[in-house]
Amino acid sequence: MLTGSQKDVLKALVDIYRKKNKPIKSDEIAVTTGRSNGTIRNIMISLRALNFVESVAGPKGGYIPTPGAFGELKLPTGEWKEVPLRVGSDDGKLVKIDATVNELDLLRLPSPDESFAEITISGEMSQINVGAHIVIGPTPNTNLALDGTIVGLYPSTGKILIEISKITSIPPTSIMELAIPYEKMVKINPETSIKDAAIKFYETGIRVLPIVDEDRNLFGFFCSEHFAKLVVKNKIDGNMKDAKEEDAVIPPVTVSPDATLVDALRTMDNHHLGRVAIVDSEGLVLGVITKTGILKSVLSYY
Repeated sequence: MLTGSQKDVLKALVDIYRKKNKPIKSDEIAVTTGRSNGTIRNIMISLRALNFVESVAGPKGGYIPTPGAFGELKLPTGEWKEVPLRVGSDDGKLVKIDATVNELDLLRLPSPDESFAEITISGEMSQINVGAHIVIGPTPNTNLALDGTIVGLYPSTGKILIEISKITSIPPTSIMELAIPYEKMVKINPETSIKDAAIKFYETGIRVLPIVDEDRNLFGFFCSEHFAKLVVKNKIDGNMKDAKEEDAVIPPVTVSPDATLVDALRTMDNHHLGRVAIVDSEGLVLGVITKTGILKSVLSYY
Protein backbone atom coordinates (compact mmCIF):
# COMPACT_ATOMS: atom_id res chain seq x y z
CA MET A 1 0.00 0.00 0.00
CA LEU A 2 1.35 3.41 -0.96
CA THR A 3 2.06 6.11 1.57
CA GLY A 4 0.34 9.47 1.23
CA SER A 5 3.47 11.06 -0.25
CA GLN A 6 3.97 8.24 -2.73
CA LYS A 7 0.35 8.48 -3.86
CA ASP A 8 0.52 12.29 -4.24
CA VAL A 9 3.66 12.07 -6.36
CA LEU A 10 2.36 9.18 -8.46
CA LYS A 11 -0.93 10.98 -9.03
CA ALA A 12 0.94 14.14 -10.09
CA LEU A 13 3.08 12.12 -12.51
CA VAL A 14 0.02 10.50 -14.08
CA ASP A 15 -1.83 13.83 -14.37
CA ILE A 16 1.07 15.53 -16.14
CA TYR A 17 1.79 12.49 -18.30
CA ARG A 18 -1.83 12.35 -19.47
CA LYS A 19 -1.56 15.94 -20.68
CA LYS A 20 1.88 15.76 -22.31
CA ASN A 21 2.20 12.07 -23.24
CA LYS A 22 6.00 12.11 -22.84
CA PRO A 23 8.53 11.40 -20.06
CA ILE A 24 8.09 13.86 -17.19
CA LYS A 25 10.99 15.60 -15.43
CA SER A 26 11.25 15.54 -11.64
CA ASP A 27 11.14 19.34 -11.45
CA GLU A 28 7.70 19.39 -13.09
CA ILE A 29 6.40 16.99 -10.44
CA ALA A 30 8.15 19.04 -7.74
CA VAL A 31 6.34 22.21 -8.81
CA THR A 32 2.98 20.43 -8.91
CA THR A 33 3.36 18.77 -5.50
CA GLY A 34 5.29 21.52 -3.69
CA ARG A 35 8.14 19.16 -2.86
CA SER A 36 11.87 19.45 -3.59
CA ASN A 37 13.57 17.78 -6.54
CA GLY A 38 15.54 15.57 -4.17
CA THR A 39 12.39 14.38 -2.43
CA ILE A 40 10.73 13.60 -5.78
CA ARG A 41 13.74 11.57 -6.94
CA ASN A 42 13.79 9.57 -3.68
CA ILE A 43 10.08 8.82 -3.94
CA MET A 44 10.52 7.83 -7.59
CA ILE A 45 13.13 5.26 -6.55
CA SER A 46 10.57 3.61 -4.29
CA LEU A 47 7.81 3.81 -6.90
CA ARG A 48 10.12 2.28 -9.49
CA ALA A 49 10.85 -0.60 -7.11
CA LEU A 50 7.07 -1.14 -6.85
CA ASN A 51 6.82 -1.21 -10.68
CA PHE A 52 4.63 1.90 -10.78
CA VAL A 53 7.21 4.06 -12.58
CA GLU A 54 9.75 3.61 -15.37
CA SER A 55 12.77 5.86 -15.96
CA VAL A 56 13.73 7.05 -19.44
CA ALA A 57 17.37 8.11 -19.84
CA GLY A 58 18.71 10.95 -21.97
CA PRO A 59 18.12 14.67 -22.35
CA LYS A 60 14.48 14.06 -23.28
CA GLY A 61 14.08 11.46 -20.58
CA GLY A 62 12.18 11.47 -17.33
CA TYR A 63 9.57 9.34 -15.64
CA ILE A 64 6.53 7.60 -17.11
CA PRO A 65 3.81 5.74 -15.21
CA THR A 66 3.36 2.02 -15.81
CA PRO A 67 -0.02 0.34 -16.38
CA GLY A 68 0.25 -0.69 -12.73
CA ALA A 69 0.19 2.99 -11.73
CA PHE A 70 -3.09 3.50 -13.54
CA GLY A 71 -4.45 0.41 -11.83
CA GLU A 72 -3.29 1.59 -8.39
CA LEU A 73 -5.01 4.96 -8.94
CA LYS A 74 -8.00 3.24 -10.58
CA LEU A 75 -7.55 5.12 -13.85
CA PRO A 76 -8.16 3.80 -17.38
CA THR A 77 -5.05 2.80 -19.34
CA GLY A 78 -6.60 3.31 -22.78
CA GLU A 79 -7.96 6.39 -24.46
CA TRP A 80 -10.13 8.52 -22.20
CA LYS A 81 -12.47 11.40 -22.79
CA GLU A 82 -12.44 14.49 -20.64
CA VAL A 83 -15.32 14.98 -18.22
CA PRO A 84 -15.57 18.75 -17.66
CA LEU A 85 -15.50 20.15 -14.15
CA ARG A 86 -16.68 23.68 -13.27
CA VAL A 87 -16.65 25.25 -9.83
CA GLY A 88 -18.26 28.45 -8.51
CA SER A 89 -15.91 31.39 -7.96
CA ASP A 90 -16.16 34.26 -5.46
CA ASP A 91 -18.20 36.33 -7.93
CA GLY A 92 -20.71 33.51 -8.37
CA LYS A 93 -19.61 32.51 -11.88
CA LEU A 94 -18.74 28.95 -12.85
CA VAL A 95 -15.06 28.53 -13.75
CA LYS A 96 -13.68 25.55 -15.67
CA ILE A 97 -11.06 23.75 -13.58
CA ASP A 98 -7.92 22.25 -15.09
CA ALA A 99 -8.95 18.78 -13.98
CA THR A 100 -11.07 15.89 -15.18
CA VAL A 101 -13.32 13.38 -13.44
CA ASN A 102 -12.02 9.80 -13.42
CA GLU A 103 -14.71 8.18 -11.28
CA LEU A 104 -18.26 9.10 -10.35
CA ASP A 105 -20.21 7.12 -7.77
CA LEU A 106 -23.80 7.95 -6.88
CA LEU A 107 -23.80 7.07 -3.19
CA ARG A 108 -27.41 7.66 -2.26
CA LEU A 109 -30.46 8.72 -4.22
CA PRO A 110 -33.45 8.32 -1.88
CA SER A 111 -34.87 11.77 -2.64
CA PRO A 112 -33.80 15.00 -4.33
CA ASP A 113 -33.07 16.49 -0.89
CA GLU A 114 -30.68 13.73 0.19
CA SER A 115 -28.68 12.79 -2.88
CA PHE A 116 -24.90 12.48 -2.77
CA ALA A 117 -22.11 11.58 -5.17
CA GLU A 118 -18.41 10.95 -4.75
CA ILE A 119 -16.05 11.79 -7.57
CA THR A 120 -12.34 11.17 -8.03
CA ILE A 121 -10.49 13.72 -10.13
CA SER A 122 -7.04 14.18 -11.56
CA GLY A 123 -5.63 17.65 -11.97
CA GLU A 124 -5.61 20.95 -10.13
CA MET A 125 -7.54 21.10 -6.83
CA SER A 126 -6.34 24.42 -5.40
CA GLN A 127 -9.39 26.27 -6.78
CA ILE A 128 -11.84 23.82 -5.25
CA ASN A 129 -13.29 24.55 -1.81
CA VAL A 130 -15.90 23.05 0.50
CA GLY A 131 -19.21 24.85 0.10
CA ALA A 132 -18.61 25.81 -3.51
CA HIS A 133 -21.10 25.24 -6.30
CA ILE A 134 -19.91 22.48 -8.65
CA VAL A 135 -21.08 21.23 -12.05
CA ILE A 136 -19.76 17.96 -13.49
CA GLY A 137 -20.20 16.67 -17.01
CA PRO A 138 -21.55 15.84 -19.40
CA THR A 139 -20.02 12.38 -19.19
CA PRO A 140 -19.13 10.43 -22.36
CA ASN A 141 -21.84 8.23 -23.88
CA THR A 142 -24.45 8.78 -21.15
CA ASN A 143 -24.22 12.60 -21.26
CA LEU A 144 -24.90 12.70 -17.52
CA ALA A 145 -24.42 16.04 -15.74
CA LEU A 146 -24.50 16.72 -11.99
CA ASP A 147 -25.11 20.04 -10.28
CA GLY A 148 -24.52 20.41 -6.55
CA THR A 149 -22.48 21.66 -3.60
CA ILE A 150 -19.11 20.39 -2.36
CA VAL A 151 -19.48 19.04 1.18
CA GLY A 152 -16.20 17.11 1.44
CA LEU A 153 -12.75 17.56 -0.07
CA TYR A 154 -9.85 15.08 0.15
CA PRO A 155 -6.84 16.38 -1.86
CA SER A 156 -4.52 13.46 -1.09
CA THR A 157 -6.84 11.02 -2.86
CA GLY A 158 -8.42 13.41 -5.33
CA LYS A 159 -11.88 12.64 -3.96
CA ILE A 160 -14.73 15.13 -3.62
CA LEU A 161 -18.07 14.52 -1.88
CA ILE A 162 -21.00 16.35 -3.43
CA GLU A 163 -24.55 16.99 -2.28
CA ILE A 164 -26.53 16.80 -5.52
CA SER A 165 -29.17 19.38 -6.32
CA LYS A 166 -29.84 18.35 -9.91
CA ILE A 167 -29.09 15.47 -12.29
CA THR A 168 -29.68 15.83 -16.01
CA SER A 169 -28.99 13.66 -19.03
CA ILE A 170 -29.23 14.16 -22.78
CA PRO A 171 -30.23 10.99 -24.68
CA PRO A 172 -27.45 9.39 -26.78
CA THR A 173 -29.16 10.25 -30.06
CA SER A 174 -27.33 10.96 -33.30
CA ILE A 175 -27.47 14.63 -34.26
CA MET A 176 -28.59 13.68 -37.78
CA GLU A 177 -31.58 11.79 -36.39
CA LEU A 178 -33.00 15.06 -35.08
CA ALA A 179 -31.80 17.30 -37.90
CA ILE A 180 -34.11 19.05 -40.31
CA PRO A 181 -32.58 17.91 -43.64
CA TYR A 182 -31.47 20.44 -46.22
CA GLU A 183 -34.40 19.73 -48.51
CA LYS A 184 -36.93 20.55 -45.74
CA MET A 185 -35.10 23.53 -44.23
CA VAL A 186 -36.82 26.90 -44.13
CA LYS A 187 -34.06 29.02 -45.60
CA ILE A 188 -33.27 32.08 -47.66
CA ASN A 189 -30.34 32.97 -49.91
CA PRO A 190 -27.96 35.96 -50.08
CA GLU A 191 -30.09 37.54 -52.82
CA THR A 192 -33.32 37.35 -50.78
CA SER A 193 -34.65 40.82 -50.05
CA ILE A 194 -34.94 42.00 -46.48
CA LYS A 195 -38.69 42.49 -46.99
CA ASP A 196 -39.15 38.92 -48.31
CA ALA A 197 -37.20 37.60 -45.30
CA ALA A 198 -39.62 39.50 -43.03
CA ILE A 199 -42.54 37.87 -44.84
CA LYS A 200 -40.89 34.49 -44.24
CA PHE A 201 -40.72 35.28 -40.50
CA TYR A 202 -44.44 36.04 -40.54
CA GLU A 203 -45.47 32.99 -42.59
CA THR A 204 -43.41 30.40 -40.72
CA GLY A 205 -43.16 31.78 -37.18
CA ILE A 206 -39.41 31.06 -37.32
CA ARG A 207 -37.29 33.79 -35.76
CA VAL A 208 -33.91 32.78 -37.21
CA LEU A 209 -33.45 31.98 -40.91
CA PRO A 210 -30.30 30.30 -42.27
CA ILE A 211 -28.94 32.01 -45.37
CA VAL A 212 -27.58 29.42 -47.84
CA ASP A 213 -26.11 30.23 -51.26
CA GLU A 214 -26.67 28.25 -54.46
CA ASP A 215 -23.63 26.07 -53.72
CA ARG A 216 -25.13 25.05 -50.35
CA ASN A 217 -22.60 27.09 -48.40
CA LEU A 218 -23.79 28.86 -45.27
CA PHE A 219 -23.75 32.66 -45.67
CA GLY A 220 -25.02 33.29 -42.13
CA PHE A 221 -28.26 33.71 -40.19
CA PHE A 222 -30.86 36.46 -40.33
CA CYS A 223 -33.05 36.91 -37.25
CA SER A 224 -36.19 38.92 -36.51
CA GLU A 225 -34.31 41.15 -34.06
CA HIS A 226 -31.96 42.18 -36.84
CA PHE A 227 -34.91 42.99 -39.08
CA ALA A 228 -36.23 45.29 -36.35
CA LYS A 229 -32.80 46.94 -36.23
CA LEU A 230 -32.94 47.57 -39.97
CA VAL A 231 -36.44 49.02 -39.71
CA VAL A 232 -35.24 51.52 -37.11
CA LYS A 233 -32.30 52.45 -39.38
CA ASN A 234 -34.64 52.65 -42.41
CA LYS A 235 -32.47 50.11 -44.26
CA ILE A 236 -35.03 47.55 -45.45
CA ASP A 237 -34.78 48.01 -49.23
CA GLY A 238 -31.74 45.80 -49.80
CA ASN A 239 -31.03 42.07 -49.68
CA MET A 240 -29.12 39.82 -47.30
CA LYS A 241 -25.78 41.03 -48.63
CA ASP A 242 -26.80 44.58 -47.79
CA ALA A 243 -28.02 43.44 -44.38
CA LYS A 244 -24.60 41.95 -43.75
CA GLU A 245 -23.01 45.32 -44.54
CA GLU A 246 -25.27 46.80 -41.84
CA ASP A 247 -24.03 44.18 -39.34
CA ALA A 248 -27.49 42.58 -39.36
CA VAL A 249 -26.43 39.05 -40.36
CA ILE A 250 -25.03 36.56 -37.85
CA PRO A 251 -21.84 34.92 -39.18
CA PRO A 252 -22.04 31.17 -39.96
CA VAL A 253 -22.40 28.96 -36.87
CA THR A 254 -22.03 25.26 -37.59
CA VAL A 255 -21.47 21.79 -36.16
CA SER A 256 -20.31 18.62 -37.88
CA PRO A 257 -22.64 15.63 -38.45
CA ASP A 258 -20.53 13.74 -35.88
CA ALA A 259 -21.24 16.29 -33.12
CA THR A 260 -23.26 15.22 -30.08
CA LEU A 261 -26.48 16.85 -28.97
CA VAL A 262 -24.54 18.37 -26.08
CA ASP A 263 -22.04 19.85 -28.56
CA ALA A 264 -24.91 21.36 -30.55
CA LEU A 265 -26.59 22.81 -27.46
CA ARG A 266 -23.30 24.28 -26.24
CA THR A 267 -22.68 25.87 -29.65
CA MET A 268 -26.17 27.38 -29.66
CA ASP A 269 -25.69 28.71 -26.17
CA ASN A 270 -22.29 30.22 -26.97
CA HIS A 271 -23.77 32.11 -29.93
CA HIS A 272 -27.20 32.85 -28.42
CA LEU A 273 -28.98 30.98 -31.20
CA GLY A 274 -31.89 28.54 -31.21
CA ARG A 275 -30.52 26.60 -34.17
CA VAL A 276 -27.21 25.83 -35.89
CA ALA A 277 -26.37 24.46 -39.29
CA ILE A 278 -24.88 21.02 -39.81
CA VAL A 279 -22.16 21.03 -42.46
CA ASP A 280 -19.95 18.29 -43.87
CA SER A 281 -16.16 18.35 -44.21
CA GLU A 282 -16.44 20.36 -47.45
CA GLY A 283 -18.68 22.99 -45.88
CA LEU A 284 -21.91 21.86 -47.57
CA VAL A 285 -25.05 22.38 -45.51
CA LEU A 286 -26.69 19.06 -44.61
CA GLY A 287 -29.45 20.46 -42.42
CA VAL A 288 -30.14 22.33 -39.19
CA ILE A 289 -30.55 21.25 -35.58
CA THR A 290 -32.77 23.25 -33.22
CA LYS A 291 -33.17 23.54 -29.46
CA THR A 292 -36.86 22.73 -29.89
CA GLY A 293 -36.03 19.51 -31.72
CA ILE A 294 -33.59 18.45 -29.01
CA LEU A 295 -36.11 19.29 -26.27
CA LYS A 296 -38.77 17.15 -27.95
CA SER A 297 -36.27 14.29 -28.11
CA VAL A 298 -35.45 14.62 -24.42
CA LEU A 299 -39.14 14.61 -23.47
CA SER A 300 -39.83 11.52 -25.57
CA TYR A 301 -36.77 9.79 -24.09
CA TYR A 302 -38.22 10.15 -20.61
